[in-house]
Amino acid sequence: MKHFLDILGEDKIPEYIKIYAAKKDYDGNILSLLKQPSARVITTALTTAGQNLIHLSNPTTQQILLGLSHETETPWLITKIKHPTVKMQITAVTHDIQAYKYITNPCESVKLAAARAHGIEILRYIKSPSEQVILTAIRHTLDTTGELLFYFLPHPNHKIYNAIKQQINSSKHLISTKPQEQISAKTLQINSWQNADVQHCQKLAKIKQEMTNFSADMFLIPTR
Repeated sequence: MKHFLDILGEDKIPEYIKIYAAKKDYDGNILSLLKQPSARVITTALTTAGQNLIHLSNPTTQQILLGLSHETETPWLITKIKHPTVKMQITAVTHDIQAYKYITNPCESVKLAAARAHGIEILRYIKSPSEQVILTAIRHTLDTTGELLFYFLPHPNHKIYNAIKQQINSSKHLISTKPQEQISAKTLQINSWQNADVQHCQKLAKIKQEMTNFSADMFLIPTR
């Protein structure tokens, strides 16, 4: 696009060229080059790389939501929005689990939305999650063995332990009754403990060992 601008000038570049360039702009820079982009070019740019949002001086609410739901490896984008609404925060964290770290004082609605979107792994980032957030995260985690669930909740109370058992059975049923391709790729990717680092794997092995001797007094309080 910069080459076209140097030769023709913005007003002489056909709209279809700008749109094509916006579709190829995976880094989110094209709106920094155009002074008067059309609404269609802006929409295309934000859909390709939501971080183009930072180049808009006065974005609309719709444009902000579009950008937050299409950012590419820029979870900090939510920090560039002045006074983001709860809906904007939910949009950001639903799209990118890392965005949660950049939300100041997230309310319960944001935490629940994050739990629904990312399952049990969101507990990496939520400090002192409520029981409702924990139960929501459990219900949105695909885990047929319990390894992932007990990794994040090694000492559940009785209610949470029963929810874990129910979710394990539900996951087994889902896997056995639906072809693999029908199961959300996002769910399989997010809710997979194989991506844990070495320390997490070592901790998991210890927890698995502890699980061989469950007793009622282990189920005391919810924990991360």
